[in-house]
Order: sequence, then structure tokens, then C-alpha cells
Amino acid sequence: MGIINVYLVTRDVLQTAGILQPDYSVAERETYHFVAEDGSVFVVWPAGWFSRAKREFVSGPRQGEKENITDAEVEGCRKKAEEVWGKYIPGSLLWEPRFIPGTQRTSLPLFREYRGLPQEIGWIDEKGVHYYKVPRQIII
Repeated sequence: MGIINVYLVTRDVLQTAGILQPDYSVAERETYHFVAEDGSVFVVWPAGWFSRAKREFVSGPRQGEKENITDAEVEGCRKKAEEVWGKYIPGSLLWEPRFIPGTQRTSLPLFREYRGLPQEIGWIDEKGVHYYKVPRQIII
């Protein structure tokens, strides 16, 4: 128990001093939608342990269909999404995270929970993390 307390106190002191990165979460996960040649909209699911990569059509003429795709096709879709929506590069205990902007999104919001409610405390862009002077309450 003593080791855990020492760790938590040390972490808090180092975060306050600006040596370690603070606790926050980044809204980085999105489900990207793509449009096929026939106008059908699909999402891409990468391969899992027991499944192959798939393209699942969610609207349009092919709605409800699923088809297996190659890892190269998944990678191509990922690159297209990053060009449009940007790419989040997570930080570590010592390095700040960054966000490489896309054509449609230039930053990501930062969130922290305060008394059980989410607050937007800043944003992250290609220059790093930026904080608002006063956090913004998120209305749920």
C-alpha cells in the first residue's frame, strides 16, 4: 500500500511541476465512413484474432452486405481517413501528444472528468497541447 501512495504522490507532484503529462482524455476514436463507386456508404473493420478484415455497407444500394478485404485495402482506407480527418499521435509520460491536421479537422478536443461530469479543458494540434483558461462544461 505504501508503494502505491508514493507512486500517486510522486506522479501528482511531477505533473504539477510540468515534468510528466497530466491526466486527460482525447476524443480520438471515430468510425470513418467511405463512399463506394455505386454510392453505397461503408465502414472498414480491420482483421482481429479470429476474423478477417471486412467492408460493411451501412447505406445505399448494397446496405447490409459485408465482404472480406485485404490488409492493403484497410491501410488505404486508413490513409484516406487520416488525410481528411488528421492523425493523433499519442504521447507518453515524458512526451506530449500531437495531432497532425487533416483537410477537415485541425485539432482534437481534450476532456477531463470533474465531479463525474465531462469538461472540455483544451485542444491538441500539431504544436501540442493547449489549455483553456476556464474549462468548458459539456452539456449531456
